[in-house]
Amino acid sequence: MATALMSPGVVGETGTTLARSANEPASAPSGDVLPRQQQNFAVIPIKLEGSGPYSALPTHVLFGALRHPALKLREPIPLRTERSDQGISVIWDEGQEFGFGDTFTDAAADFGETIAELYLQLCDNEALSDDLISIRDRLSHYIDVRPQ
Repeated sequence: MATALMSPGVVGETGTTLARSANEPASAPSGDVLPRQQQNFAVIPIKLEGSGPYSALPTHVLFGALRHPALKLREPIPLRTERSDQGISVIWDEGQEFGFGDTFTDAAADFGETIAELYLQLCDNEALSDDLISIRDRLSHYIDVRPQ
């Protein structure tokens, strides 16, 4: 544990009294509070694996941000992500639906709006093809109507 002693009459540029360590010789410069640091840093080159720049975009996500007031999620929907020159896509392979946007957040919001609208339309319609009934059943696994 270090002990600091106040040196009488040693005043810094800002008008504060400087502290001197009990182990510090009296001949040490009074204006230096900390010893000078050496800046000899070794440069270590880092090479990232892969062909492109590092990306913070995950390859797979669990979508849990359904923002429709009449609907709730039973469990998160697994999505795959893709980046293209035009933007970001999130894809629900099981239902063959997707969301698209300039950013990941935009793509997820677009997917949420798309999937909510699709679910409500499929639930309201009686005359559906076998493919649409299958998609409605898959969506019913993930989405439920909130009780009023």
